Amino acid sequence: FTIPLVELSVFFTRIGCPMILVELILLVYRFIFLLADTAQRLLTAQMARGGYRTRRLTLNSAGLLIRELLQRTVERYHKLTLGVQARGFNNQFRFWQPQPYAYSRRYMAETVLGWIGLLSGELLIHIYG
Repeated sequence: FTIPLVELSVFFTRIGCPMILVELILLVYRFIFLLADTAQRLLTAQMARGGYRTRRLTLNSAGLLIRELLQRTVERYHKLTLGVQARGFNNQFRFWQPQPYAYSRRYMAETVLGWIGLLSGELLIHIYG
């Protein structure tokens, strides 16, 4: 059972939660996955190069991993910030809120009549064709 983050954000906004807190939740959630992805890539690269063969190499590789992870995370943060600013971010996240679709009686009637016409035509072609 999971609730999409956008729905949680809309819920928090509706109950009067400060917008800064909602924005922080969104950003932290995003960066958790960026951090995990970066750490996995760095660890895979270090393992491929034999970085964890001995105790000394393990400590050295762990230090390099942490340093590189922080550096790349800061770089990704700057890229994200530039991307958001380039899209015209005005310090307010906007969420798409789906509205339930209201069926039009006219379109429903046209659809039913169209189906009846197609089926009638197919039946006539099958019988006389």
